[in-house]
Amino acid sequence: MIEITAEKLVKDVGVGEYFPISDEYVYTLPSPKTISNELYGTFRERSILFPKTFVLRLPEAIVAGEIGIAIYKDYLITDTAIRKEFLPVSEIINVDKDCTSISHLWANNNYFHWLISSLPRLHLLKESNTFNNDNIFFVNSLNKYEIRGFIKSGMRYVQPINNRWWKCKTLTIPSPMSHDAITSPIGCKYLKDNLIIDNKSNIEKIAIRRKNGRKIVNEKNVYEYLEGIGYKTIFCEDYLFEEQISLFNGAKFIVSPHGAGLANLVFCKGGAKVLEMLSPLYLNACYRKVAAYSGVDYYFLIGEGEISLEEHPRSDIIIDTNKLKKSIELMEG
Repeated sequence: MIEITAEKLVKDVGVGEYFPISDEYVYTLPSPKTISNELYGTFRERSILFPKTFVLRLPEAIVAGEIGIAIYKDYLITDTAIRKEFLPVSEIINVDKDCTSISHLWANNNYFHWLISSLPRLHLLKESNTFNNDNIFFVNSLNKYEIRGFIKSGMRYVQPINNRWWKCKTLTIPSPMSHDAITSPIGCKYLKDNLIIDNKSNIEKIAIRRKNGRKIVNEKNVYEYLEGIGYKTIFCEDYLFEEQISLFNGAKFIVSPHGAGLANLVFCKGGAKVLEMLSPLYLNACYRKVAAYSGVDYYFLIGEGEISLEEHPRSDIIIDTNKLKKSIELMEG
């Protein structure tokens, strides 16, 4: 296939419509706060280059694979997805209807990537007046929180992409909003502006606990301490999507191990504070970015053990409760 950008396809090949939204720009990250004097890996990152954003509309085009990349005849339109190497060959399913795709790499049954990577692309459709709720919307998956989010966003017809190739009568596709799998400050503002309806939660301090995946090894001691100083322990998966929005919008202080529940930081009011607990074997700073883009003050605590810059996503966390106490004191001031 011939690799080409969306703008070049429209200008040089003479097909489709290109709707520019924003130019590329550099965003300066505020420094993360911690009781340690040492910053590791991407916690040292100070600035981020965001790409220009756009919406592309094409006749008789294909949207392909979990990555949701656009294909027109022999052209692979590279800037309609953040990756192009995860593209399995598939038979083509013909859809004789107008379609839109917000499918995004890693957003299949993944709350973080669905909320932070996929859903904010609706902003670009609405900015370009190309959002049409009569279109079929290609998404990565359909579970209870996604269905509720799609309904709140005005989408009427949705189709899981199922890692297949779909040929559409017309395909409208918004660009990714960043070079990585996280949205932008504009995307976070879109979620906050469009998904918060009201806030009925008066819980100011919440401590997130995980049922599945990585856990805090000594979580009994950690959560007993947190509850003793006024934090309410919650499992995000026990709450409806709207209830999670309300909880985070009402919270002033949040403590959590690294995990998808922290995607809800986008719903916090400006000035809220979060303390993230991380494994020394998985120093992923994605929630530092989400917090910054959402106006949330970010603090972190690395668990016990030797630091590794190689990623081990399933690593459990051991927390020194004395360090946790100091970190809480730093956060709460």
